[in-house]
Amino acid sequence: MKSFLAIPFLLILLIGCNVDTKVSYSVEHASDSLDTADLVDPGPMNYYLLDKFAEAPFEAGELTPELLRSLFPNRLNEQTLPMVDSRSSVDADSMLTITLGEDRLVFYVNERTPMLYYGRLVDNAIAFKNDVRIGMDKASFAQKFDQLKLEDDLPAVIQIANPDNREVYNFIFYEDTLGMVIYDSYIE
Repeated sequence: MKSFLAIPFLLILLIGCNVDTKVSYSVEHASDSLDTADLVDPGPMNYYLLDKFAEAPFEAGELTPELLRSLFPNRLNEQTLPMVDSRSSVDADSMLTITLGEDRLVFYVNERTPMLYYGRLVDNAIAFKNDVRIGMDKASFAQKFDQLKLEDDLPAVIQIANPDNREVYNFIFYEDTLGMVIYDSYIE
């Protein structure tokens, strides 16, 4: 009986050793053939620019739920989620999510005024200033900003922030074509 149990154990051990040998063999040969001249520096992952464009980037002005409702009547989907604060007895703040096609905007709503908190824009329904639009090529985009005109090779993500660094627009390029803009803000 002991020899019967030893046979499967030996098979597992041999198969395991065989796999390890193949892996280490291929790794050894890969490292022998790798020349450091073949390595390519990917460069920076994104480009960060402080520019007043980020203070008021939209043609329609500051985006608010009221403005969006007036611009796109009957085309918006809205969802409100309350944010409960157990330490406060006043009405809870809330997050209002507005979707327009593939675009999504999230507003932080308190007793004073709604503030744009997050946005993901993939359509051209909401127009940017300077004729920036989804689908434009990276070279045309760079010509819209003085500092970017001077750059030779821009990465796939160009971040433009307002001077106090509280609002950041991430312009994301896929194969040198603007495919998405993600907005992120800092709210105290």
